[in-house]
Amino acid sequence: MVENVFSCRLRAWRAEHNLSQEQAAELMHVSTRALQTWESGTQFPRLDTFLLIADTMNVSLDFLAGRESIVVH
Repeated sequence: MVENVFSCRLRAWRAEHNLSQEQAAELMHVSTRALQTWESGTQFPRLDTFLLIADTMNVSLDFLAGRESIVVH
């Protein structure tokens, strides 16, 4: 399976912050199973959840989606 930018950035953010999937899911107000499917690239979140993830990670939607290569606050 080809890696997608969203999955890679989500996993990298979680690793950077030393968070388990359970901890990250709790911060994002989603289920651990949902986070697992996003990190594996098998599913993507709904738009409203995508916005919540970007806010939790303190990044732009464009960065999270791979349209920007640097974090812009």
